[in-house]
Amino acid sequence: RVWRLIEEFNQFHAQKQAERDELQKQRSQAVRERLQDFGFSDYLLESLVNEVLRRDAELNDRYRVTQPQLRSLGVSEALIKELVRKLPTSILKGGVKVYAPSEVRESMEGKLEMPGTQPNNREQLKRVLVWLNDLNEEEKDLRRAIHTTIKEVSEDLEGDYQFNTAISELMKLSNALVDAECKASHVYAEGIKTLILLLAPFAPHIAEQLWESIGYTESVHKQRWPVLDKKALIAAQVTLVIQIDGKTRGTIQIPAHSERESIEEAARESDIVQHYITQEGKDIQRAIVVPDRPLVNFVMG
Repeated sequence: RVWRLIEEFNQFHAQKQAERDELQKQRSQAVRERLQDFGFSDYLLESLVNEVLRRDAELNDRYRVTQPQLRSLGVSEALIKELVRKLPTSILKGGVKVYAPSEVRESMEGKLEMPGTQPNNREQLKRVLVWLNDLNEEEKDLRRAIHTTIKEVSEDLEGDYQFNTAISELMKLSNALVDAECKASHVYAEGIKTLILLLAPFAPHIAEQLWESIGYTESVHKQRWPVLDKKALIAAQVTLVIQIDGKTRGTIQIPAHSERESIEEAARESDIVQHYITQEGKDIQRAIVVPDRPLVNFVMG
């Protein structure tokens, strides 16, 4: 199943590249047909076509950061190297827009506090680095699944080796990746990479092949173990189970970390409970709230 998942991941990106190549081919042909009417020589015609395609590429790439742009903003060479090598970055309103996990963000911000950094440079860098947190809900859910798996598998490999539950967690992540629609997202790519890294101790040879298949040359067994981002585990909403006389009748979404009173109020006002009150003429005799699950059981009279 994991092998099929990686194959689909590679096929998806190969398809996108093929589509880009086809569009460029069509653009090249259209430009060539328009220029042929001017009677240019074959050499000059080919040069003009290549120049138009180059300018197209620059236009499509206008949001990608370059090292000279970073230097013009006053970014240090050490930070430039990390940004260009590791992170998706772009220029935005005179600043560098960066998406990064929290541990990378903390590491880079730590560099700004190093003794060798001049105070004015430090303040300037803080102004030009704009950290992104604009994931959509699906990406947030997938990233939560990724880091939940990192947490659970890491715990299963510490102390008592719980291999069976670790494999179960990897299957959950695999299912989450299969069901995800955001396959073009960097979060999906993070999930694929994390799945292979976590799989490596359990299936070393297959993991090595999978790692190589997504473009890496150095062994998967020489890579750093995935780092848990605890902030990714925090859900904005949780599912509240509603029971009537001990039987589950449905679920609703409520804000995470809601107080007991808010949980009960949300359950009382839900269509599930209102149906029993209005349609079946029952009254609530007692409400049992379990915030940790979360769950509300209504005893009806």
